[in-house]
Amino acid sequence: MTAGGAFVAREVTGGYGRTPVVTAVSAQVATGEVVALVGPNGAGKSTFLKAVFGLLPMMEGRVTLGEEVLSGLEPQEIARRGVAYVPQVDNVFPTMTIHENLEMGAFATGTDFQAGSDYVYELFPDLLAARRRPAGQLSGGQRIMLALARGLMAQPSMILLDEPTAGLSPLYADRVWELIRRIASDNRGVLVVEQNVGLALRGSDRLEVLVDGRVKLTTTPQGISEERLAQVFLGLD
Repeated sequence: MTAGGAFVAREVTGGYGRTPVVTAVSAQVATGEVVALVGPNGAGKSTFLKAVFGLLPMMEGRVTLGEEVLSGLEPQEIARRGVAYVPQVDNVFPTMTIHENLEMGAFATGTDFQAGSDYVYELFPDLLAARRRPAGQLSGGQRIMLALARGLMAQPSMILLDEPTAGLSPLYADRVWELIRRIASDNRGVLVVEQNVGLALRGSDRLEVLVDGRVKLTTTPQGISEERLAQVFLGLD
């Protein structure tokens, strides 16, 4: 695994062109921790992930992983320094097999394929059984599993997940969160955008609540109820 440390994004302002979507948003994720970004639609959760990963302009702020400064770097350089980003859509190569998708995950960052594939096939045994199938033939849940596995091929110390349970059945969504907890337990940090508040409350160590592009509340699952979160989303706090 790439050497890491705490992932820290401080006072990040970013968006599309010159128009900020998120303003002065901060988040910190320690090794072994799962932090969920929650909030109403359009709050800027996905934009924040893209900005800290270099996919969108970051107008202000600073992002670090351990002692490494990531802000200002291109996405491929951020990936080489130990951060994996798994988008919600377009997250696999549909014409390639599962195995070839994993090869691409290792190739993109120059990491050891054998070590990475041994780990992800143990974590995702269903992918091992179907490794010669084209990714385009997989179900939505299986594609998410492959996207997670491909991200892990880079042996990152920090993973950014954008709505990994969107459109999945409750059974598959629960399974994804079980895997998120397992990934974090292997000395990785996970920052996950999650629309399903119940899943975020059950699976995360801490929640950052975004409303209108700003952090409205930082809390633990034990410190807030689902009903109270709904009030914050609606501005009724």
